[in-house]
Amino acid sequence: MSSKPVILAVDDDTDLLALMARALGADYEVITVSDPGSAIEKAFAEPRPDLISSELEKAMRWVRQVVTLGRSLRVAHGLKVRQPLPSLTVLTRDLEVAQAVTAHAWLITEELNVKEVLVGRDETELIDLHVKANFKSLGPRLGADVQMVATALGQLDGKSVQTLLEGAAIVVAGHEIGSDDVIMQRDPRAGMVVAAEGPLSVAIDTTVTPELEIEGTARELINRIQQIRRESGLDVTDRIEVSWSSESDRIAAAFEVHAGVIAAEVLAVIISRGAETDGTAIEIDGESVSIAISRADHT
Repeated sequence: MSSKPVILAVDDDTDLLALMARALGADYEVITVSDPGSAIEKAFAEPRPDLISSELEKAMRWVRQVVTLGRSLRVAHGLKVRQPLPSLTVLTRDLEVAQAVTAHAWLITEELNVKEVLVGRDETELIDLHVKANFKSLGPRLGADVQMVATALGQLDGKSVQTLLEGAAIVVAGHEIGSDDVIMQRDPRAGMVVAAEGPLSVAIDTTVTPELEIEGTARELINRIQQIRRESGLDVTDRIEVSWSSESDRIAAAFEVHAGVIAAEVLAVIISRGAETDGTAIEIDGESVSIAISRADHT
């Protein structure tokens, strides 16, 4: 089997996929099959266990955990997936986790639509940590003293909370207390949302600057234009002309600032603004715009 990266093509897709391969800057092997169901078997008939990287698999497990937590935060707090956000910070004292996130930060930025991925050790930089008694653990062991210890736990200073977070034990009201004896509470600072699992916490900065808002609007415009393309029955390779009209300053700014990106994503050779456009009326976050597309005369 060839050592080149493989692209699977079905019949007449070969030329297009070969073009994609050249654009990606790599020498790909294009395998053509008439039966899509046999594509995988034909391309990968010979297993290559020597190519499996256990270190990469382990790193990707941490990356997936970060992405899963980040997506759950977007859903839970109503943060639209196409709205870029300033940053995501992974807080961990686990060196393996930190290295995995640092090495694959680019992937996390793409998956979660954030501008920057940071790694830190000190959770208190972004969140306020508190602990409360885990009565399931402490009740049977402490008996009548459990309420006294619970009160003392609620008054712990930051250093003691950090010690528990690191897995070490402390003495509270004459009793040794470990991390299993408490429930950790994380209160995010203003403008932050936080989720934690295992040895890491994920904190997302939810601040939307005017620039990020305009970029989010541009992404929404791309999505809507692509939808109009599909409904118009155009081929995926067809170049188009786009005309639009809107009284919204934000819509206008999105088309102006991100014209190049929009054109590249929707395969537009021309994007023009008209006083009125007999097109599809859409609304983006309360801002109205009419968009019309047509197949371009030239490619």
